[in-house]
Amino acid sequence: MDNDFFPVFLYLSNFMSVTCLNCKAEIQHRFCPYCGQKKDVKRLTWHSLLAEIAHFFSHIEHGFLNTCYQLLIRPGKTINEYLEGRRQKYHKPVGFYLIWVALFILTGTLIPNWMNYKRTVKSNLLIPAGETWNYFMEHRNVFELLLIPMIALLVWLIISRPKKNYIETLVLNIYAFGILNMLVTLEQTIVGLLFRTSFLTAWFETQSAIISVCWFFFCLFDVFKNEGIRFLLVRILITIFFSLIIWYKVSAMIVELILKIGH
Repeated sequence: MDNDFFPVFLYLSNFMSVTCLNCKAEIQHRFCPYCGQKKDVKRLTWHSLLAEIAHFFSHIEHGFLNTCYQLLIRPGKTINEYLEGRRQKYHKPVGFYLIWVALFILTGTLIPNWMNYKRTVKSNLLIPAGETWNYFMEHRNVFELLLIPMIALLVWLIISRPKKNYIETLVLNIYAFGILNMLVTLEQTIVGLLFRTSFLTAWFETQSAIISVCWFFFCLFDVFKNEGIRFLLVRILITIFFSLIIWYKVSAMIVELILKIGH
């Protein structure tokens, strides 16, 4: 198409049906009814590239950050609205979780390198010291990804069944673990950079675990408080207890199996 005619074509396309440049379907409104592409596709220029970048960060601000804030202070309202179908204003759960995992790994790697922090904690009560603990800490997010479905199954069996199905409970847990990664990431950043104190210590691991458990308790209670579930607080406490067992003991068993095969 001639360069001089291109702006005229875009102007006229607002008043007539055009063929979608992506899938060749007829478009009569702003978006293609089949593939969703915009009717007024513009030429790629520096301006359009900068507009795309601005749109990305605007979407992050209004979608991702809003989801972070709402989940942190109103997890029940946020998760239940998403499960009920009001999803446009919230960031999707898997993407939300993966962003915070990436930020957790980034801060957990870069800050100790910048500040020359060395790990001093070697184990906890549920994972033995030495190679098992070191392997677990190095691959913590991999184990988390593997264990989220198991913890979601536990939540479903003890609390949410039959109010929510397993997939809905899994989405709940993906959002929850996204926030748990957010909390630890913020803790690492504040302690490591602002206070210039190593977070590779037993003290940090302990207080981080306490904060995570408390927020997870709050999240589960806020999600299910209006569901009429009997003995809800007891069920949540039982769920968290067994979740911790799964988190540490199952991880340790998997690590020991991996190390045994590797040797």
